[in-house]
Amino acid sequence: MAEESFQAVWDAIHERHTVYRFAGKPLPEGTIERLVESAVWAPNHRLTQPWRFVVVEGAAKEELAALRGRLARERAEREGRGLDRVEAQVAEFREPAAYLYIVRQVAGDEERQREDYAACAIAAYIVQLVAHGLGLGVRWGTGLMARHPAVHQALGLDGDQEIVCFLGLGYEREGDDHRRRRRPASELTRRLDQHLEN
Repeated sequence: MAEESFQAVWDAIHERHTVYRFAGKPLPEGTIERLVESAVWAPNHRLTQPWRFVVVEGAAKEELAALRGRLARERAEREGRGLDRVEAQVAEFREPAAYLYIVRQVAGDEERQREDYAACAIAAYIVQLVAHGLGLGVRWGTGLMARHPAVHQALGLDGDQEIVCFLGLGYEREGDDHRRRRRPASELTRRLDQHLEN
């Protein structure tokens, strides 16, 4: 039984990949609740449970997509770039059935904040693995739609909350698998089995 459990986890880790294009199908009832319930089991030092979750779907998702367009236009104009990509970015933002924002409750000293940020990132990864197990795709997002104050305001976040990432959730569009190769672990690992240098 242990080998079967190992193989299931191994397969999920190796088959999960970022989804860039979504099919536009709605999520089954209760899906997001299952994902969030899984996320809260992420390891977190001192059991701080620093994560908060904001689910964005339906009309709220459309309003957030419109905000995405406004912010992208403002940035393009500020940086003197063309506006030709803005509409494509808005259309791309609309594709997932829903968004799950992973938010960190900022508290404590610098050490705790680093630990809490890592815990929230692990929670986001758990969401990705569970979503994969449910046949869903996920796109991890940061950048403009995580950092801009207008996004924080739209989501109703407090001043002591920080967006770690937002996860686009939905079904992957058929034929749009973009898995990327990874460097072998052996190239990135140094093993110490002798006395350490003093």
